[in-house]
Amino acid sequence: MDLQRSADEQLLAESARKFFERNCPVTLVRDLREPASSGHGPDLWQKMAEQGWLGLALPEAYGGAGSLVDLGLVAEEAGRALVPSTFRSTMQAALLVAALGTDRQQADVLGRVVSGSAVSAVAFAEPQAIHDPRYLATEAVADGDGWILSGVKAFVANAHLADPLLVVARTAAGPPERSLTVFCLPAGADGVTLDPHVTFAHDRQFRVALDRARVGGGTVLGGPAAVGSAWSGIEAARQQWVALLCAEMAGGAQKVLELTAEYVTRRVQFGRPIGSFQAVQHHVADMATGVDGARLATYQALWRLAGARPATKQVAVAKAWTGEAYKAATVMAHQLFGGMGYVRENDLHLWSEHAKAAELALGPRDHQLLIVAHELGL
Repeated sequence: MDLQRSADEQLLAESARKFFERNCPVTLVRDLREPASSGHGPDLWQKMAEQGWLGLALPEAYGGAGSLVDLGLVAEEAGRALVPSTFRSTMQAALLVAALGTDRQQADVLGRVVSGSAVSAVAFAEPQAIHDPRYLATEAVADGDGWILSGVKAFVANAHLADPLLVVARTAAGPPERSLTVFCLPAGADGVTLDPHVTFAHDRQFRVALDRARVGGGTVLGGPAAVGSAWSGIEAARQQWVALLCAEMAGGAQKVLELTAEYVTRRVQFGRPIGSFQAVQHHVADMATGVDGARLATYQALWRLAGARPATKQVAVAKAWTGEAYKAATVMAHQLFGGMGYVRENDLHLWSEHAKAAELALGPRDHQLLIVAHELGL
């Protein structure tokens, strides 16, 4: 793994940072958190599509270009700017379609994603099975030339905008490797009810209830051959989701570090900037160390995944470290800001709320450490 970015990678990262600084200011982030908002910025979305970023890591045949590492670079800058979560949820769905979809499904879904005409999401977690697929209970029963879906999905990001909504369900008994199928549901499908969750980060997540929702046979992602055998594709896509989330968190943590360093440089106490005090310097140095470690672990995972190398352990290590580093950086930032760090008018809380929500998404530290232990044979 080369720790130095290539000239093209550096140009992409710098372009993304400047783009988001212009097009995703904090005022937009605050507006999209309001209850009346959809949580999605259509103008920003179209401009991202025009940059070609929605196609990074997707097959070139369907309008994509670039690599997973390139997508990670943009995700890092998106996390720094707190870009709406529709970017994350749509990239997750697109990567799953790329892993499992038929040529026709990929041409349809990925073509619309790349052009910016579609927002999508994956309904995986359930109240009794947030991260562990062994306990998924949503069921799909064959019904003539179609399927009937019954069950409840939890914490589905942007389900109100998703077209399609990818639903993971059981089509047989047994372990995930022999029982899971993904269904590609169009927006407004009959028998699907959405109830919004009230979330810590003020993003748009939903409880999706499937009440004998009937879908056609053509909605099986990957076609008839994929019925009951989708787990390998799901797991491959899940690792990509986690690594990209780590990149998003690393970008957010870097922004928190910059905000904190700038504040302690100009905040004067006892006649001198508080950044001149050694104790404050130590805290900021610890934050910087955590952020650097997060970035290195994240890009190791992305690099291995992009090269089709085994990365289960590396992805879990990246998530465990990055989630804690981001959260710890925001906690320390609030302390160093003092009282100013705890008023809602200060923007710092936008990143601290994002840090906690992202740390829990796709498996918190304890869940990731169990994966690491398993990989080490413990």
